[in-house]
Amino acid sequence: MTPFLKQVACHYYGEGDMSRICFILPNKRSASFFRKYIGECVESAGRALMGPEMVTMNDFFYGLSSATQTDQVNLLLELYGVYKRLNPKAESLDEFIFWGNVILSDFNDVDKYLVKPEALFTNISDYRKMQDSLSYLDQTQIKAIEQFISHFSTGGRYKDEFRRIWDMLLPLYRGFNEVLDQKGLSYEGMVYRRVAERLDAESVRDIISEKYPYIDRFVFVGLNALNKCEHKLLSKMRNAHVAEFCWDYSSQWIRNNDNRSSSFLEDNIKSFGQCFALDQDGLGVPKINVLSVPSSVGQAKQLPDILERLGASGMETAVVLPDEGLLVPVLNSIPEHITDINVTMGYPMRSSALWTLMNDLSSLQMHLRQKGDKWYFYHKQFWSIISNGIVKALIDQPTASALEELKSESLYYICTDMVPSDPLLEAMFRPVVKDSSTPNAELVRSIEEYQRSVLSVLGPRLKDKSDMAVELDFAKEFHLAVGRLSNYELPVRPVTYFKLLDRLISPIAVPFSGEPLQGLQIMGPLETRALDFKNVVILSCNEGMFPRRSVSSSFIPAELRRGFSLPTYEYQDAIWAYYFYRLIQRAENVWLLYDSRTEGVNVGEESRYIKQLELHFGAPVTRYSFVSKLATAQVQGDIPKLPEDVEVIKSKSLSASSLTNYLNCPAKFYFEMVKGLSEQDEVVDSLDFGMFGNAFHAAMQELYTVPDGVLSINYLLGLLKGNRVEEVVDRKILEQLKAFELTGRNLIYEDMICRYVRQTVRRDIEFMKSEGVQQMRILGLEMKRNMVVEGFKFFGIIDRLDSIRDDMVRVVDYKTGKVEDADFLINDNNAETVVAALFGQDNSKRPTKALQLYIYDRFIRSDKSNRGKTVVNSIYQPLRLFSKEVENVRLSEKFCILMDDALKSLLAEISNTDVPFRRTSDDGVCGYCDFKTLCGR
Repeated sequence: MTPFLKQVACHYYGEGDMSRICFILPNKRSASFFRKYIGECVESAGRALMGPEMVTMNDFFYGLSSATQTDQVNLLLELYGVYKRLNPKAESLDEFIFWGNVILSDFNDVDKYLVKPEALFTNISDYRKMQDSLSYLDQTQIKAIEQFISHFSTGGRYKDEFRRIWDMLLPLYRGFNEVLDQKGLSYEGMVYRRVAERLDAESVRDIISEKYPYIDRFVFVGLNALNKCEHKLLSKMRNAHVAEFCWDYSSQWIRNNDNRSSSFLEDNIKSFGQCFALDQDGLGVPKINVLSVPSSVGQAKQLPDILERLGASGMETAVVLPDEGLLVPVLNSIPEHITDINVTMGYPMRSSALWTLMNDLSSLQMHLRQKGDKWYFYHKQFWSIISNGIVKALIDQPTASALEELKSESLYYICTDMVPSDPLLEAMFRPVVKDSSTPNAELVRSIEEYQRSVLSVLGPRLKDKSDMAVELDFAKEFHLAVGRLSNYELPVRPVTYFKLLDRLISPIAVPFSGEPLQGLQIMGPLETRALDFKNVVILSCNEGMFPRRSVSSSFIPAELRRGFSLPTYEYQDAIWAYYFYRLIQRAENVWLLYDSRTEGVNVGEESRYIKQLELHFGAPVTRYSFVSKLATAQVQGDIPKLPEDVEVIKSKSLSASSLTNYLNCPAKFYFEMVKGLSEQDEVVDSLDFGMFGNAFHAAMQELYTVPDGVLSINYLLGLLKGNRVEEVVDRKILEQLKAFELTGRNLIYEDMICRYVRQTVRRDIEFMKSEGVQQMRILGLEMKRNMVVEGFKFFGIIDRLDSIRDDMVRVVDYKTGKVEDADFLINDNNAETVVAALFGQDNSKRPTKALQLYIYDRFIRSDKSNRGKTVVNSIYQPLRLFSKEVENVRLSEKFCILMDDALKSLLAEISNTDVPFRRTSDDGVCGYCDFKTLCGR
């Protein structure tokens, strides 16, 4: 296999002097390879010569026009200035920027394809007046306009809005070009069009001799789709006998009329011819292997095996990445013996820790909150910044310890005063965006100064870290991007500024150091143009990724694009098809890997190219599927119980919930009671189940704290009026969240808790009325109680203890979760069943509330002041409160006796060192266990 560029290099080297030839190639990467092949010809023949000129097509046009490309932001601002003059009611710059890019893209297409703007941007209202004067349009264009106009036979809000913009496009196009001419600015399409228009009035020889007086011949190598400007220039140069053409169109797969890859090349060869015959010995059929991997990163992990099979380590092998997000996994997967690697695509800034850090800082500023004269940072962005690899590497140990202490407080908002003293932290954590909703050029200036100050502190510290060299390069590039934006007056909202900056930064990639013409080649699809490799490995060969599914936004409808020969999605399909089939036509070995997962929007569909090779061309395709062997977790045995473990348990206080944990899984009880482990507190955005209940309990405690413990009907009626309930509930929720404002779902939870509180109050009023009393006595709220049973200490908190008569004490338990009848409606008839279920093996049917009520009853009975009094239990659960009256239940004596014996037996088992801490066999318990990772289940 002789590479295409090498064939071209050898052909022209064989002709002799190349110093007066200019080669126009698809990109700079292909120019590097072409230069290498010329060097090989020189080395082989032993005849030195002056090297030829080499440029890309884009550079060729800019060279002929002597123009320089203008920054995209500058173009947008100039376009907006013209738009404002045309439209007195123009949108703000914030709104215009996002669809202004669409207009720029459309203007670019109109110019590159030499479309007459007067014909395309037809004013809909004037169309009928123009019908008789459309002789300058062909029938396809007239039909396209008629079809477009037919959409507006009826009105509608969106049609009217589109029509308003459409009717403005022609004067906007003209005014925009006039302004750019006056200021010496340009966009790419404008440059292309000006060169093409010069060809109508000047000789092509005269035009090109201005820039290239020393060039006699121009050779266009490896091009594909040509726009109208390019086609016109090449035609003029062909007719002037100063241009030759080398099209890479050898493979029968590419030549196949049913393959979209042939869409442009066939016409190009007919129009311009082929300079010399390529691949005269013919092309073979590559060995094609398809590997499905149920993982994106997993594809990269297969590279070592594939490269070993191929015996590949040098530049004869290309690894192509349609998904640039796989670059880092691929680099981490390259075998150690392959030391020479050339990454042509560069390391994208979007994959860097620096980009993540600066993005988080932008988000931090957009979520600032003020309370009084102090400013606060939202916890998510704050801790995301602190956990960034750059920050962690640059702060000292005392600062890191202070931050860990701050994190343990689980604050929803972090005040600026709480940030530890450190130059880097002080630069990052200072309030800048104090008003994010108003367009303000001065505020934008402040943001730019803020970003530069952060980068100025980062830079010297990164310079001292050898492993942070790439991040230092990104910091420099980021600083330059901020500097470019600072050249403009931007009266926009902060969010718009951040998006503009992101557009400047997104294309940035830091090139890897190394010799570009040595070693394994890792590149994106666009870098493969005109290049050939013996071995080709393409990852992410999924439909939608390769070819990429991308439809550019446009104000020009599809029927008009087709009618005026502007590029459509079919155009992109044809280009991608050519890239693929051209890349594999001279390869000997081809590996196509795709992600076979069906997950979310990913349907695991292989690329259409794989199906075309197999079904349409009948190519021999060998398929492989990667199957990962799941490691079988080693089943952990029981945990031995030591005498000291029992002593630890006895030194602590048991509760109903800890006993429930023992019944469900003794191992969980061990980790919690013996080892003292617990779930780490985390900051949450909205109330979780436990916090919801805590807020309700705390609100009830405050609202029912009354003078002398006398709770009257009149007092409760007062709670149902006014907004005291809301005030208390709001405060209790904020205490749980450690925040100072309620937002989002918390507002819904606040309303729910208020409803529960009010319904509780109503049921208490009904209860007192049913008992014929006007008040009840509150004996305790959130009462802490202790007792000792069989040498074990017990602890519990009774939500509410009240009394409506002197001979009765009522234990009230607030439950925001589910409550079954079996949990507390217990009598002599079902006592044995309840106790058996409580201490049985079936966790799903365990009436855990019954255990709590029993322990609380023992607390009350053990109090001498309650001797002789009837103890009743009442569970206040929202669903029951809204559906039935308060249920007061006295625990069955039989139940209490059975529970006494069962508890005694359970405590004896806990004391018995011959009985280990067993692991539950119920997977349902493990699913929600805080210790499942530690346990090994």
